[in-house]
Amino acid sequence: MLRIIADKPAGAPKTPQWLLTAFRADDGTVYAPAAAAGREKEVLLCAGFDGVGMYVSRNHVYLPVAWLRSEYPSLSVMWDAIERRAQEAHRAEQREQR
Repeated sequence: MLRIIADKPAGAPKTPQWLLTAFRADDGTVYAPAAAAGREKEVLLCAGFDGVGMYVSRNHVYLPVAWLRSEYPSLSVMWDAIERRAQEAHRAEQREQR
């Protein structure tokens, strides 16, 4: 699992590092923090009800961006940015391994 930490936007309020973190699985699935969509426990319950796989790191839940995008389409710009950054980090990691 590749861990990606985004830079905090200039001028943004203090944001915990876990909320700026995403993961990319070997199968290409990108996981973003459930709390980015709303109350973490509520989002987690919705995902669990839908049978969505999740990743837990440091007591926080990360859900597939594809599911988050379908359930929280008003945040699609953010989901797209997270996915794009994760794919860029994956490509960079592959280049370093060559």
